This record gives sequence, structure tokens and C-alpha cells, in this order.
Amino acid sequence: MVGAFPGMADDFENEKLLGSLLEQGITTFVCLQREYDPRAPEAKWRSGVAIRPYYEDAVALAGAFYPGRRLQFLHFGIEDCSVVEDDAVTDFAVALARRIKTTNEVVYLHCWGGHGRAGTVVCLLLHFLYDQDAASAMMRCQFVHDLRRVPIVVGSPQTQTQRDQVSRVIARSIVSRKVAAAAAAERAAHDLAVEEQRAAATRRASSQQKHTAGATPSGPARRASNAPHSGPTPAATPRAPADAARPPEGVSLPRLMTSVAVTQGAHPKKADEVMAPARASPRAEPTTARVASAAEVSGVVPRQPPGIKPGKQMRAPRPSAAASRPAGGRKIVSQPLKQHQAAQAAAGHPIVPQPPSRPPPSNPGGASS
Repeated sequence: MVGAFPGMADDFENEKLLGSLLEQGITTFVCLQREYDPRAPEAKWRSGVAIRPYYEDAVALAGAFYPGRRLQFLHFGIEDCSVVEDDAVTDFAVALARRIKTTNEVVYLHCWGGHGRAGTVVCLLLHFLYDQDAASAMMRCQFVHDLRRVPIVVGSPQTQTQRDQVSRVIARSIVSRKVAAAAAAERAAHDLAVEEQRAAATRRASSQQKHTAGATPSGPARRASNAPHSGPTPAATPRAPADAARPPEGVSLPRLMTSVAVTQGAHPKKADEVMAPARASPRAEPTTARVASAAEVSGVVPRQPPGIKPGKQMRAPRPSAAASRPAGGRKIVSQPLKQHQAAQAAAGHPIVPQPPSRPPPSNPGGASS
């Protein structure tokens, strides 16, 4: 609450005024009058030379009508219609705002008339408690001041000096808050950057440690690897030489496959059928034997020679005259057809060429004949 001086020279009026304030729950009186003297003798305030000290009377009334209520008194003297230093009034307003915010005290703030000095401190309290700027704080203070039962046409704050002080103090407070906020943001950004650098260094160290642990065993693993083996020693598997998988020099892969097929008991003419892939087709078509070349075995698809339609099977090449003798098998002799026929005729086993057998024609329609 904000108002005028709550003391009166007349005892009845003084008790009535203080009792009305105590009924509102007031626990702290804040006096802004420099002329207030709490030790003024009764003769002076009875005669009007000094103002009546009211705090002792308020304590007596509170003890009589409100047992257990403890009253407090704050005095910050300001000359009437004037101001004090900006730093002094700022410190006082900040301390009073903190006290109002953090305690359950009910404050009554006053000067002599409750216009100028009280209005100045009220504007500062509106800023420190509710972040009001200077114009908004002075407008609200004047609005509440004009709601008095006995209106007085006067400003609150009352003088231009007091209004200028309100503008200066609040403007400086806003600037200092912005500077403090910028400094806090800069510190936060710096702390975040430092934390990110620490996290990155931790990740790098962890990655290097994992890499080192994977490359070279350390600790118990290294001692375990260097310890002698107590169990049975596994037999070493001999590694085949690199040239063992290569065909003999001068022998092509199809001829070698034919030789292996003959050695294992297969007919030379059926060697191609061993190498030919099975074709699943709904129609019965003559199967053309083909020999897998070395390029196809290795996964490389050869290019079609010119003049061959795409997808058409090529005849398998005949085995050449040169052949190798597989281990444990018989010798394979390759000779021209005419020479072979002449040799067979001389031996009394003439070879008569037979026309190739054709498979029965398929029935595409599926109807029975």
C-alpha cells in the first residue's frame, strides 16, 4: 500500500488511522521522509514543530488487538519534492523489491503526502518487480494515485526531477540487463564449445583405443597368446601350390575336361553333355551340347562372334590331337576322322556313318493322336 503519513497529533485520530492500516494486515512500515525523527520529544510534535513518531503507537496497537504480529520499520530519508543519488535509490528499491518478493510482509510505503517521493519509489518497484519501462510505470502509478477518495490534482511522481530520475534509473537497469544477458549468452556459448571439444576428444581417444586394442592384443590377451599351448597340437593342413589348379601347358580347358571324363569312364562324346547345363523347357527340343569355356568358369561372359544370332548355342570344339596322360588312366590318342576310319577298316571294323536320330515331334496342342 502507498499513501500519506499515517501519524496524527490527535491521539484519537492517530489511533483510528493506524488501526485501519493494521486491519489491512500491514506488517512493515517504510518511511521516505527525511524530516521524520523517531526520537522527537512529545512537546515538539504536540506543538507542531515536529511530526509525531507513529511506530511505537502502531506496535502498542498490534500487541493489544493482534497478538503475535511483529511489526517492522524501514526509514529511507528523501528531501521533500527532491531526489537522492541514483545509485542510492536504486539499491534501496532493489532491496525492497527482493524483500517483497521473498517474504510474506505486507508493506505500507509513504512520504508526507504520498505523491512525489512515494511515487518515485513505486515506479522503481514496478520496474524491478514486473519489468515495466519508465513510461508504463509512471502511467500506472498516476492511475492508482488518482483513485483516492479525496483526489488531489498533482502528479505522481510529483516533480520533473523525480520523473527524470525514474527514467534514468530504469533505462540504466534495462541496459545493464541486456549487457548481463549478452555476457551470459557468451559464457554459455563458450561453455558449450568447451564441452563439445571435450566430447570430441573423448570420442577420438575411445576410437584410437579400440583401434589399438583390435590391432595388437594387450594385457591378459597378450600373455595368453604368448603362453605355451597345453592341449593337443592340431595338424597343419598342407596348402596346395598355386599352379595346381591351372591346366597343363598346351592343353585347353575343354580338352582337359574331356580327358578327365574319359579317364573316369565316361564316353568322350558324352563329355560335352556332362559340362552342358540343363535347360528346362515345356517343349522337347534337341539339346545342343556346349563346353564351358575358361572365361565362363571364371565368371566372364565371352562376346558372341560375328554372324551368330543372340541366344544361339555354339557347337563345342573338338578335342585337339595333343592330350595329356592323367594319373592312373589310359593314354588318349586323338587323330583325324579319315585316318581313324582307314585304321578301323584295315583292322576289319569298318565304320559306316549313321544319320543322326531325331526325337519324335512334340504335340504343342496337348491333344492325343
